Amino acid sequence: MKISKTQSKLITQPSSIKTDLNIFFTLSVELFCVWGKDGYFQELNPAWENLLGWTDAELRSRPGIEFVHPHDREATQNAALQCNPGEIIEYENRYCHKDGSYSWLFWRLFHSPGGFFYAIAKDITPTKELETALGDTTERRQTQADLEKAYQQLRLHVENSPLAVLEWDSEFRLQRWSQQAEKLFGWKAQEVIGLRPQDWQFIYNEDAQMVDRILISLLDGTKKCTVDENRNYTKDGAIVYCEWYNSVLVDESGNLVSILSLVQDITPRKQVEAALQAAMLELETRVKERTQQIAQANQQLQAEIAQHRQTGTALRQSEEQFRQVFDEAPIGMTLASLDDRYIRVNRAFCTMLGYTEAEIMALTFKDITHPEELELEIPHMQEVIEGESDSFQLEKRYIKKNGDILWVNLTLIPLRGQAGEILYTLAMIEDITRRKQALEALRQSEERYRGIVEDQTELICRFTPDGRLTFVNDAYCRYFSKQPSELIGNSFIPEIPAEDQELVTQNFCSLSTERSIVTYEHRVILPSGEIRWQQWTDRMMLDEQGNIMEFQAVGRDITKLKQAEVEIRKALAKERELSELRSSFVSLVSHEFRTPLTTILSSSELLERYNDKLSDEKKQTHHLRIQSAVRRMTQLLDDVLTIGKAEAGKLQFKPALLDLVGFCYEIVESMQMTVSHKHEFTFVTCGDCHNAHMDENLLRHVLTNLLSNAIKYSPQGGEVEFDLIGDGESATFRIQDRGIGMPPEYLNQLFNSFHRASNVGNIQGTGLGLAIVKKCVDLQGGTIEVESELGIGTTFTVTLPLRYHPQL
Repeated sequence: MKISKTQSKLITQPSSIKTDLNIFFTLSVELFCVWGKDGYFQELNPAWENLLGWTDAELRSRPGIEFVHPHDREATQNAALQCNPGEIIEYENRYCHKDGSYSWLFWRLFHSPGGFFYAIAKDITPTKELETALGDTTERRQTQADLEKAYQQLRLHVENSPLAVLEWDSEFRLQRWSQQAEKLFGWKAQEVIGLRPQDWQFIYNEDAQMVDRILISLLDGTKKCTVDENRNYTKDGAIVYCEWYNSVLVDESGNLVSILSLVQDITPRKQVEAALQAAMLELETRVKERTQQIAQANQQLQAEIAQHRQTGTALRQSEEQFRQVFDEAPIGMTLASLDDRYIRVNRAFCTMLGYTEAEIMALTFKDITHPEELELEIPHMQEVIEGESDSFQLEKRYIKKNGDILWVNLTLIPLRGQAGEILYTLAMIEDITRRKQALEALRQSEERYRGIVEDQTELICRFTPDGRLTFVNDAYCRYFSKQPSELIGNSFIPEIPAEDQELVTQNFCSLSTERSIVTYEHRVILPSGEIRWQQWTDRMMLDEQGNIMEFQAVGRDITKLKQAEVEIRKALAKERELSELRSSFVSLVSHEFRTPLTTILSSSELLERYNDKLSDEKKQTHHLRIQSAVRRMTQLLDDVLTIGKAEAGKLQFKPALLDLVGFCYEIVESMQMTVSHKHEFTFVTCGDCHNAHMDENLLRHVLTNLLSNAIKYSPQGGEVEFDLIGDGESATFRIQDRGIGMPPEYLNQLFNSFHRASNVGNIQGTGLGLAIVKKCVDLQGGTIEVESELGIGTTFTVTLPLRYHPQL
């Protein structure tokens, strides 16, 4: 087989763990690959290009499923889905050559816990062709021989592999021990062949249980393949880290034949990984925390230096990482010799001081240190040089190029040689000027804040999430009659009326990082028993990480404001009521006065112009029209004046001895004289109505309005029943008509001024009569009830005490 450029490049690389593995991949005639979760190849050995003709770049450029024969894609995807992490599955499919032809591949697929798929594929196209072409037993045996020959070739490749190859029988006795195994572990094949792992000191004691579990899973068929890492002993007692690739070999019946183990020495890689990881973590921790771990970082750095001398490649990589961290660090970093001269400074340090790198390199740390700080720093430096201290940390002042003061937090560690001698000093410098300024500003701000808070009339307190008070001002203590010593460090919740407690709880619980301020009002019961209104503004105080530190509440007494609000609402309600009355009155005047005024005007003009031509009957008719219109306007004005007095509280109750029966007869007779012959009054009295003390004027308003409404809203005529019932203590007046009735929805507005039912049609009215009736009944300490049904009629029942004495 001709070696491709890729193979040549891999073979000629310097020896390393990764290169050894790539050589194994390169030498193998099988197809090795790794692909990720996205379905793209991550690693491919050259056998792919040799078999299919596609270059490595072409295979990586497309998802692997696109190279699969369309008829095999669904089965291939299902196989990958069914392969759980840590399991191995086998399947077959056809892969496309670059020239468009296909080859049959037999796959063994392993799904790693990290999410990658490791696979080995074997070209079984000849086998497939033989299976198709050959039918008898002899031909199949020949095919089996060919397969065995191929297997022997594979074994030859494995024996020549740079990896150690071990083969175990079904009882896990060692059957094969390659030359690479002898080099790695030190034992000759004849010393260990036929032994189990526990028969000689081979497995590291702490890893023995893990290895036993792996062996059991392979022997009982739970797993077909494993990849794991463990430690082994060599013949001379040394410990090596090994990566084991174990694969179960079974016969056609599925019985275990042997277990093949490929072993790679990963001790250097483990050492490098451990050293690099520890170095990076340690260095990052030093940069971030800037604290007491400097000595440990120095030890780790020394360990890295010793380790890097053994592996040049690892050393170069580590140096590059250190250089990048050093140069790109957000804090200042310097490397200096023991004569105080800078060997290296990073960009951040130059930026802090305003010098160029060349200017800094010409100075010593003493040249840029504030004179007062030298007396503090030099003793620390002497302790480090004499070995009394591994590091030191202090806050100091530098003098910048422009003369300004730069406050820094300095952490210094010595870098020692193999003999322990100090070679250099590594300093990490953090600019804390703003922090210093902020602390000073904060101190001054706290002083001003404390003075302002203590002088505030508002109630101010702060408390922790568990309710303990951490601060209260004097106004808070005075308001609740408490001393600061009674409150600070304790939980104090003022007494709150039960109906306000849920409001307070809901508002406080609504505080969150998105809504850190809430304002609400509630009542509080003071120690004296007085109930006062308060307004509180609660604020959630968070730290830089968004955690709750404490709560601050600022409150003020708003009792007078609440009282003023009540008075304002009452005044506004009264004003709205008066405004509505004024609007309704204007509408009444413009509507109800227009008709009688028009009547008076037209009749008077006719009498004036045609007086000598009109008959006496016609003149009489016009005079009656004028009189009726005047009476209507008079009644309207009387109603308006009466309701106006009632609204203003000037309608007075003046009771006097009254012949109640005779009074009612008089009203009925006067009403009967003014109505048409279609209407008839029936007045019935019963019971004891003697010695009545009532206001005749108010009672007249009640009865005349109810009787006139009974007539007015019975346009078809009919009987109006008027019953007077006495029981010695009260008199009941019941007036019933057979009129149009009222809709149910109007009954709740029955006694409001200027309101009329929707079914009155063209029947004239002001909407004041029933309002006047209600006011007059209330003034006499009585009640009024109504029953009405559309098209049937209405019944009003008024009950008044015979002798009512209002409470003054």
